[in-house]
Amino acid sequence: MGERNESEALRRELEEFQAAQKKNVDDSAKELEGTYSEGKKNAEHLGDAKKTVKQYKDAVAAAEKANLPVADLVRGGLDKAQRLQEGFEGAEQKLMTKAKSKMTEPGVSGKLYGDAKSEMNTAEAGKTETKTLEQIKLTASKLAARIEALIPTYEKAIAELDRKLTLRNQKTQDSQNMKSPHNAFKEVDPEVKKVYDQYQNSRVPFKEFKYKLEQLRSDLGVFSGKKKAAYNTIIEYAQAIEDARIAEKDFQDSYNTIRSPKWEGFKQIEGEIKNEQEKLKQEEAKITKMAGIPTTQHRFSSELVYEIEKQLTKNTGGRTMRDQSTFHYNLHELLNSIRYK
Repeated sequence: MGERNESEALRRELEEFQAAQKKNVDDSAKELEGTYSEGKKNAEHLGDAKKTVKQYKDAVAAAEKANLPVADLVRGGLDKAQRLQEGFEGAEQKLMTKAKSKMTEPGVSGKLYGDAKSEMNTAEAGKTETKTLEQIKLTASKLAARIEALIPTYEKAIAELDRKLTLRNQKTQDSQNMKSPHNAFKEVDPEVKKVYDQYQNSRVPFKEFKYKLEQLRSDLGVFSGKKKAAYNTIIEYAQAIEDARIAEKDFQDSYNTIRSPKWEGFKQIEGEIKNEQEKLKQEEAKITKMAGIPTTQHRFSSELVYEIEKQLTKNTGGRTMRDQSTFHYNLHELLNSIRYK
């Protein structure tokens, strides 16, 4: 127990010593900075004093050259100016000696260098950040133009979707208008109804079902017209149902893609935006490291999306994208999904 207390006491002593040492370095560095500041002001005063001395000396020299008496006021002013100059020069020597003394203290020069380097890095990070934000605006403008260029293609896709809707409706109506094959099954091989039921339950592909019925029909003799007609009725009915099913699926697949962010054009622009966002992540990491402080996570990525939306809103007369067509609405949903990627 005693050894543990002694160990803790030693640790505290070391921590107190290190804290005191750091405080001494910080105080000396602060004092040195004050000395530099004072020296800068003294240098300005010394410069002014030297100019004043020169002006008085020039006045004395001009009078002597012209064999004119030098006024006591001028001689007295010259003496005062020279004493001022000597005083500032003396202060300069003292400040330089004091600064050199502080600079030789352990840790002080490193502290000042580190602080100066940190300020330089912070300033450089700020410049890089400003440059990046300007570049984001340019990139967003180009991407907004790319997006707007997709609108005609999207409108064509919508027109194609309308065509598929019309076809779907027509095929559905055709299948509903077909005569039920209920009676036809009575005229054909009982196996046909079994195969038909399997097809209806999606256990047999339509092509396989149709091929089997066509084979059975081809095996019929010349005088089996009634049975052949029954087979035709079943095949035609199944074909109409299949055509309606295919048209429905084709329409739904297109609808789910075109009227959503899954449309191929949106996927292309999504890829381009994500590529730019990846570059911005690297730039953000670079600035974070440079400044030594974390920036807002994904700030540049979200800023890019914001600028794209801003540009598109500007181009549509100030209306938000949710107020626009299906194209803009789905684009809005897409941008939201990748805003903070």
